[in-house]
Amino acid sequence: MDIVEAARSFLKVPFRHQGRNRLGLDCLGLVIMSAELAGVELEDLKGYARVPDSDRLRSECDRQLKKVNMSDMRNGDLLLMVFRTEPQHIAIKTDIGIIHSHKADGGVVEHRLDDVWLKRIKGVYRL
Repeated sequence: MDIVEAARSFLKVPFRHQGRNRLGLDCLGLVIMSAELAGVELEDLKGYARVPDSDRLRSECDRQLKKVNMSDMRNGDLLLMVFRTEPQHIAIKTDIGIIHSHKADGGVVEHRLDDVWLKRIKGVYRL
């Protein structure tokens, strides 16, 4: 199973801050659980602080994952995103767009990667 297929198995799971199971997931929980189903352990990301810490999230992604250029983005890549000033959101690139757990959408959703979402990307990482 690849990470996109794994992530799709979580579609419609409700959003829950710091959620790490099928009862509820936040964006990082979706990435961690999907990676595990795909056979990839992201141990250090599991310990990510209970309070969002943009510097730590970015540094752990830089340390554990291979950073790639946005022009080389492909399905299964992890997209580090910003909503205000610092990256505090992560999504999985798919053939349709992205899968992520988003509070405003109520949970895990998949949708197009339109211009609004593209502008939010601050880093692309490969497992």
